[in-house]
Amino acid sequence: MSRHTAPNKKRIDDAFPVRVKIKVPPHGLGNLIHDLHGWLRDNYGEDRYAAQSTRAVGCDATAFYFREVEDAQGFLDAFPALELADGVTPTQ
Repeated sequence: MSRHTAPNKKRIDDAFPVRVKIKVPPHGLGNLIHDLHGWLRDNYGEDRYAAQSTRAVGCDATAFYFREVEDAQGFLDAFPALELADGVTPTQ
């Protein structure tokens, strides 16, 4: 996952108002990251989502951005093992 410059982060934040932050395990997401992006491309297309690394309380995280709440929910439904990086749910 590439880093984005501040202007690009702002563009993503402005263009995709719905954000889902997921925890990245200590050893990374491995091949799952390819599955996530492949599913997003196949189901939503490149213009309905964006992703970038981000910070979270107590863990590494990746943020997925969507234009619609329903798209974010569909993504989470497709990958129920993903954990939100919300800083609220205690780490198991």
